[in-house]
Amino acid sequence: MNSFIDFLKTRLKSQLPGLNSHLKMTPKILEKSFRDLTPKSNAKHNAVLIPLIINNNDLDIILTLRSNKLKSHSGQISFPGGRIEKNEKPDKASLRETYEEIGIQPEKINLIGSLSNLYVPPSNNIIHSFVGVINDLPEFRINHNEVEDCFTMPLNYFLISQNCHSKQQILDGKEVEVPYWNVNKPAILWGATSMILRELLDLYEEYNGLNSTNSNH
Repeated sequence: MNSFIDFLKTRLKSQLPGLNSHLKMTPKILEKSFRDLTPKSNAKHNAVLIPLIINNNDLDIILTLRSNKLKSHSGQISFPGGRIEKNEKPDKASLRETYEEIGIQPEKINLIGSLSNLYVPPSNNIIHSFVGVINDLPEFRINHNEVEDCFTMPLNYFLISQNCHSKQQILDGKEVEVPYWNVNKPAILWGATSMILRELLDLYEEYNGLNSTNSNH
């Protein structure tokens, strides 16, 4: 699995799928995103970490269930992260927020690059997403003011098409089709987190496709 990490280190420096990936998991009306994903000039900036754990020959991903006490996106599945402070670099913010929320020390995380930024219209936020690799499953220290639960999922789970579902839901007074993953928690994995994850999965599938092609030669 280190070979995929090596692939990512290089691949994240090139042009990324970005919006093409995000649109696969955005809520839709008639198969088109029902929200404009173009950032506003007054958008706020957040940073999240996509923590990957090397688990033998597989990769696991760390997710959190946000506390119901939070004012925005409460009770939702997300990556650890939050607001970028004044004069703070986005990558440092992702590490700081991860430590504050689930107690993983920054020195145990190897940042290997960033995915495409994602604009989230309901909160007027631009999310900066960073991929970090952790060699061993850490001991989580959960800040229950922000996080209800913290758990891991095999990255391969999200590559199985049958695990991705959709449902009808009312958003902003409109009936939309919402793609999601069921991760056996009180909430489903949808929205911004699923859109960010989809880009990583597309890169994983790109890597698997390259490996398959090479093995056939």
